[in-house]
Amino acid sequence: MAGVSGPALAAAVARAGGLGLLGAARYTEAQLRKEFGDAQQLAKGKGAVGIGLMAFTNTQLLATAIDLNPHTIWLSFGDVAPMAAQVKAAGIKLMIQVQSVEQAVRAVSLGADAIVAQGTESGGHGASPTGTFCFVPEVVDAVAGIAAETGAPPVPVLAAGGVADGRQVAAALALGASGAVLGTVLVATEESMFPAAWKERYVASSADDTARTVLFDALGPIEWPRGIDGRALRNRFTDANQEQLLGKASVHRCTFPDYILENSYCVKKQERADERERMQAELDSGRAEADPEVAPLWCGAGVGLIHSIPPAETLVRGIVADAAATVAKLHSLVES
Repeated sequence: MAGVSGPALAAAVARAGGLGLLGAARYTEAQLRKEFGDAQQLAKGKGAVGIGLMAFTNTQLLATAIDLNPHTIWLSFGDVAPMAAQVKAAGIKLMIQVQSVEQAVRAVSLGADAIVAQGTESGGHGASPTGTFCFVPEVVDAVAGIAAETGAPPVPVLAAGGVADGRQVAAALALGASGAVLGTVLVATEESMFPAAWKERYVASSADDTARTVLFDALGPIEWPRGIDGRALRNRFTDANQEQLLGKASVHRCTFPDYILENSYCVKKQERADERERMQAELDSGRAEADPEVAPLWCGAGVGLIHSIPPAETLVRGIVADAAATVAKLHSLVES
């Protein structure tokens, strides 16, 4: 949620009783100190405020995050082990996001206090090929198996990927999760840092308007770990460039010397040489101008369930209430 979840949004989620996370991946140390302090003040002592970091690029920021002593530090993408050890040594709650059962098992061994099972419906960056509905119970069972062998309590698992309303939170609980992580639905709130015009784009979109791609990352300043892509709203830029970087080619089409393999995608050498500069300039301009037809609007498949732009605190409280009502309804159906 870098560029989306600042102090106002994190604090609003906390005031609703949740864990509000600062998307700190792009922060400087000075920004992190200020933003975390602002979030704590705005939270008014309610809920909890945490800090979200990426393991492959935020190693220098970790010391500052630990010094601030947040309720939780969230780690994802890359080798989380070195950072996880420092978080645990500091006595701070550790939340690790995973995209495979193997990663979940490793997260348990690293001392995770909670594991976020991220399904392919998620917005923004991810890697899981499996949908949330199947991935979450698989992780829950793997974690429960470890607990049965060790005698330790099972690590709580949180469902992530496409969760946008109370019915889905209830479904996550039915799958064995201890809770759920909200992402895209919080983008379309009053406190989100996204421009108003972008938020309206989310309200008007559905799951069919999203696509997973490496396009923006291939042209971006950060070299993401192998296998990571991202789900975003389709726009003019993605549709115009899908042959270069969006369409995953079959192996027999990716033949040398005419093609090169980049991030598991086939790219024609000559097209890359001719087009990259143009594409880069267009993307840089689109980002600077906040043009939704060019800039990446990271977005999960649950976007079709977004119909307004409410205050985040109101949204979270409503989702919790709806989840409780759904669970009660299901209970009555089973009892009848």
